[in-house]
Amino acid sequence: MKYFVFIMILAMLTFSCIMPEKITLESQIEGENPNIIPIFDDNFVEGGYTYAYPVNSKITFSDECTKKGDLSLLMTLDNNDYSGAAIGFAGIDLSKIKDKGDVIFWIRGEHGKEKFIVSLICINDKNQKVASSIGSTKYAILKKGEWQKVAIPLMKFPDSGMWWDETAKTEKPGAFDWKNVVEFRISILPSPTPFEIYLDDIHIEKSYKAEKGEQALPTITVIRKDTLNDGCYVGAFAEGLQGSLNTIKDFEELIGKKLATVMWYCDFTSPFPRDNCEMLIKNDYIPHITWEPWYWNDHSKVKLQDIVDGKWDTYITGWAKEIKDYGKPLMIRWGHEMNSDWYPWSVGKPENTAELYIKAYRQVHDIFTKLGVKNVQWIWCPNNFSYPNTPDNDPIKMYPGDEYVDWIGIDGYNFGTQYGEWMSFSELYFAIYTKLVENFPKKPIIIGEFASGTEGGDKAKWILNMGETIEKYYKNIKAFIWFHISKEQKWEVDSSIESVKAFRKIMRNPYFLTSGTNFWDVPSKYKPASIEELIAMNNKPPMIYNITEVSGTINIDAKIDEWNTSEFVTIDKREEYEAKGAFWGPTNDIIANLAVKYDDDNLYIAAKVIDDFPLNNNFLDVNIWKGDAVEFALSSVPSKDDRRTDYAPTDFHVGISTGNGTDVIPVAFNWQKNHRVEDAVIKVKKTEYGYILEAKIPFKEFDMKVKKGMKIDFDMAVDDADEGGERDKQIIWNGNSTFYKDPSVWGRAVFK
Repeated sequence: MKYFVFIMILAMLTFSCIMPEKITLESQIEGENPNIIPIFDDNFVEGGYTYAYPVNSKITFSDECTKKGDLSLLMTLDNNDYSGAAIGFAGIDLSKIKDKGDVIFWIRGEHGKEKFIVSLICINDKNQKVASSIGSTKYAILKKGEWQKVAIPLMKFPDSGMWWDETAKTEKPGAFDWKNVVEFRISILPSPTPFEIYLDDIHIEKSYKAEKGEQALPTITVIRKDTLNDGCYVGAFAEGLQGSLNTIKDFEELIGKKLATVMWYCDFTSPFPRDNCEMLIKNDYIPHITWEPWYWNDHSKVKLQDIVDGKWDTYITGWAKEIKDYGKPLMIRWGHEMNSDWYPWSVGKPENTAELYIKAYRQVHDIFTKLGVKNVQWIWCPNNFSYPNTPDNDPIKMYPGDEYVDWIGIDGYNFGTQYGEWMSFSELYFAIYTKLVENFPKKPIIIGEFASGTEGGDKAKWILNMGETIEKYYKNIKAFIWFHISKEQKWEVDSSIESVKAFRKIMRNPYFLTSGTNFWDVPSKYKPASIEELIAMNNKPPMIYNITEVSGTINIDAKIDEWNTSEFVTIDKREEYEAKGAFWGPTNDIIANLAVKYDDDNLYIAAKVIDDFPLNNNFLDVNIWKGDAVEFALSSVPSKDDRRTDYAPTDFHVGISTGNGTDVIPVAFNWQKNHRVEDAVIKVKKTEYGYILEAKIPFKEFDMKVKKGMKIDFDMAVDDADEGGERDKQIIWNGNSTFYKDPSVWGRAVFK
C-alpha cells in the first residue's frame, strides 16, 4: 500500500509530493453511489499530504480506532495555541453542487465536548491558499469515546476566507474558488481542554436538500435613492470592494440597498490608493480608509514615539500631497481601537500612553493641515470596551481635540459565546455611546466596524433588533460599516439565508440612507439628538436587595441551614435571553437562587443553582468566569445613585468558582485587584438538581467598613458552562452582560 503522506508546519515549509490528476465532478460520481463524491478510499490511499501546526500538534494514521476501513486519521492538537491539522487531495470542483451538497465525516473525541473549526481550503486564481471556515457548535457536540456523524451544508461555508501571506507574515482576506478545493482542515482556538480526535470517512454527499426557502434568494430591486434627509448611512467592508464596481453592486444586490461609503485598510507600507478612490467617488461612494500605523509583515516597525519624533513625516507627507492632488472627498480612520492592547499603537501596551497617542495622531493631522489638505474627514475611533479596563486606558483621555476630529467612531462585535455572552446591540454600545455623546456632543458618530457572529444565538434576530434600536434610540449614529468577511467568525451578511432576509428587511427602512454626497455633508450639518430616552430605556429603576445581618454563626458547609428561604432572590432570565436572540437550551438550565448576609468582618454568599451540567469549571483565578461560577459587584462606599459607566477605585467585581468537584478547587478572584482572594472560604456541593455554593469573603478585600442602613451599588450573577466546557450563559440579577465593566446597570443593596 502506497501513501504520499508527510507532516509539515503550516505556511512555514514548502513541500512537494505526487498529486493525482485533478478530479472533475463527472469522474467523481461514476462510482457505486452517484450521490457520493469520494475524497479518499476507506484507507486514505489517495491522500496527497498531511500537515499539522504548531510543532506540538500531530496528525497520523491509526488502525486502533476506525469507523470504516482499516485506518482513521488521529489529530492531536496543541490546545494552548491556535492549532490545526489538514489532509490534502487532488483539486475537486464543487461549484456545481455548492447549493445542494454536504461535507460529511465521522468524528470521535477522546475527551468529549471538543469545539473545533472546519475549513475547506482552495487555491484560487491568484494562487492564494484560502480557507473557508465554519464553527462546529451547530453541527457537533462530541461525547467522550463515541463516533458521531457530522454533515455541514456546503452553502454554509462562506465564499471568502483568509490566506497566509508568507511575505507579509500575516493573514489576509481572499476569494474562495469552489472549482479547486484542495484540503480539509480541522483547527482550534486556545482552550484549557485537551484536543484529541479521530476522523474517518470524509466525503462530499450530493443528497443534501436545502432547507425550506433556502434554495435561492429572490432577486430584489436595489434602493438607490433616499426619501429622507436624515438617518443612518450604510457602508461596508468586504474583500475587494474598493477595487471593483461589480463587486460593490453584487453586495448591494445582496442587501437591497446602495452603499454610501466603502471602507478598506492600508498599512504604513501602502501607497495612497488613488485609483480606488477615483472609482468610488465617481460612482457616489465616499472612500473610507482605515490607515493603520504598522507594517502588516512587521508589527514592530512603526512606533508612536517615532511618529511624534518625525521619523515618519516623509511617508505621511507623501500621502498628504497625493490626497491634496486627488482633491475629492476622503475619510481617514487613523489608529483605531487605541483603547486596547492588540495593536502596536494601543494605549493598553506598557510602552504607550494616552498623551503619546494624542501627540502621534496630531502629528499626522498637522502635516495634512500645514499642506492645506481640506478634502479629508478624520475619524477618531475607540473600541466599544477598553482592554485592559484601567483608568489609564480610558478612551476619553485619548481624544485629540475637536479641531482634529470630524467623526467619532466606535468598533464593536457580537462574538456570542465564542468569547463570553451573546450581546444585543445596546449591550455592546450603550456605555461607550452615551459616554462619547456626553463628552463630545459636537461630533456625529459612525460605527467603524461591526457585525454579529453566529455562535450562541440567532443572528437574523440580532440584525433586526440592531436596525430597530439604531433608529429609535441611537440617533447620533449617522453611519455604520458592516464587516462582511469571515475572520474570527462568519461576520458576513449572508452567513445564512435568514440573516440576509433580516438585513434586507432593515434596508427597506428609508431611515438607512444611500447618498454618498449627502453623507459627506453630515459633519457640517450635524445637530446632536437627545440621549435621555435611551438612558431611560437602559436605566430601569434599580432593584434593591436587603442584606441581612448574621445572627449567630454561619458554617461554610454548603448545607445553608442558617439561611431563611425569604432571603433568597430568584434569577431566571430565559425570556430575556430568547428576546435578544440568544440560545437558551433545556428548560432546567439555568435558574439560580442567591442570598447575601453580613457581619462586622465578612460578606456571606449562598447560591442554590439548577444546572444540568453542575460543577463544570476547569479554570482558576482570572479565568474562572469561563466556567460555573457566582459573581458579584459592589461599591465599597455609599451609593451616589449616579450614572457612571466606568468602575471607580471603590468598585469591585469578584467571582467565586465551583471548581470541577475533583482536581480543580473552588476559588474566589478579585478582578480589580487582579488576585485570588486567599482569605475566602468556599464550599460547593453537587445536588440532584445542580449545586449549592456557600462562601465567605472578608470586607478587608474591599477596604470596606459597613454600617447598618448603608446603601451601596450592587449586582450579582451566575455563570453557566454546559457541554462545551466553557461558559455559554450568564444570568444577572439587575444588570445585563456589561455589568462587569458598567456600574450604571447595577442594582442597589441595603445593609439591614
